[in-house]
Amino acid sequence: HGGGGAPSRSTSSGDEPIGLGGVHLRQASAPGLSDQSVGGQSSHTGASLAGRFGREMERFFEVLRRGTFLYVQRDGHVSLGTKLLYAAPSLSTLSLVVMINVHLPLFYEAMGASLGYIAFFTALARSLDVMTDPGMAYLSDSWPASRGPIRGRRRPFMATGAVFYAAFFLALAAPPGNLGFGVNLWFGFFYILFFLANTYTTIPYDALGPELADSPQERADIFFACGLFDVVGTLLAASGPVVLGMWWEGTVTCVCGDTCKPTEPDCFARCEVFCRTDDERAAMLILGGFFAMWHLVSMLLLVRGIEERPASTSVAPPPLVPAFLSAMRNKPFRKLLPAWACDSVNNSLISAVLPWYIAYVVDPEASCPAGEEASPWCHSSFVLAAALITVLIA
Repeated sequence: HGGGGAPSRSTSSGDEPIGLGGVHLRQASAPGLSDQSVGGQSSHTGASLAGRFGREMERFFEVLRRGTFLYVQRDGHVSLGTKLLYAAPSLSTLSLVVMINVHLPLFYEAMGASLGYIAFFTALARSLDVMTDPGMAYLSDSWPASRGPIRGRRRPFMATGAVFYAAFFLALAAPPGNLGFGVNLWFGFFYILFFLANTYTTIPYDALGPELADSPQERADIFFACGLFDVVGTLLAASGPVVLGMWWEGTVTCVCGDTCKPTEPDCFARCEVFCRTDDERAAMLILGGFFAMWHLVSMLLLVRGIEERPASTSVAPPPLVPAFLSAMRNKPFRKLLPAWACDSVNNSLISAVLPWYIAYVVDPEASCPAGEEASPWCHSSFVLAAALITVLIA
C-alpha cells in the first residue's frame, strides 16, 4: 500500500486520485512528478498486491481442498501405481461388450440358436439399460457410506458386483453343448444378467475415477490409462476367439471318419461344422475364463487398495428427478448429448451389422476357391476379426 496508507482509487474520468494513499504519495513525490502519475503508481501497486493476495488465498484453499483427496501428492499428481491400479479393470469392461456383440451372435447361431431369439433378447437387455443405468447411478450416489463392512458409495457395489459380472460372462461365453432349443434361453438369460451385472459394477467404478484427483489434467491422465487398457482388451476380445480357435483346431484332432461312412457326404459336412463349433466353444471358454478372472482379481485389488474420498461421502445427493432436471439445464451437457447419441449409434451399427454382413454378404466360406478351404480367409470368424481390428485401428 503506497506511502503506508490505504490503496488509492481513481475516478473513471481520470481525475486526481482520492484517498489517503494518494495524499501521502504526493507529499513524498519528487518535484516535477504529477499527481496523476503518482496516483497511477499507487493504484498499480495496490492492484498488484491485491492480485498477489488473491493468488495466495487461491493457493491456500487449493491446498486445503487437495488435502481431502487421499491419493493426490504434494506436487498435485497422482502416483502411477494408483493410476494403474484403478485402470486395470478396464481391460475387461468395454472389451467384453465388444466380444459379446460381435462374436457371440455368430457363435450361438452355430450352436443352434435362432436369430429371432438372439435379436429379441439383445434388444430387451439393451432397452433395460435405459432404466437401470440412471437408477444405478442414483443408488450409488445416495448409498450410505458407513453401511456394511466395505465403506463408501462405490466400493461395495464394485466388490460384490465383480463376482456376478465374472460368473455371468463365463456362463454366457461357454454354454454347454447339445442344449437344443435351450440354447436360446441360455443366451437370453445370461445375456440379460450379464448386462445387469455390468451396470451394477461399472457405473460405480466409472464414478470413482474423478474422485482420485482434483485437477482436470490428472483426471485426464487417469482415464487415458483406462483407455490404454480398453484398447488392449478390445484387441484381445476381437482376435482372441479366432486365434485360440485356430490353435485349438491344430491341437485337438476331430476325426469324422470314425462316425461317418464314405457314402454319407452330408454326415461329413455336419461333422465338420460340429468340430468347428466345438473349437470355437473351447476358444470362448479359455478367453472367457481369462477375462472373468482378470476382472474379478483386478476389481477386488482395486477395492482393497483404494479408499474413497471422505468429502465425497459426506454430501447428500439431490433427489433423482431434480438431479435429472438440473443436468438437463446444463447447457454444455445439452450440447454434448447429440454428439454422444451419434457416437453411440455409430458404434452400435458396427457391432450389430458387421457380423451379419461378413457372414451373409461377404460369405467367405461360399466364395472360397476350391482347394483353399484350410485358409483362414475362408472362415467368417477370421474375416470378422480382421475387419474389427481394422476398424479399431482406424
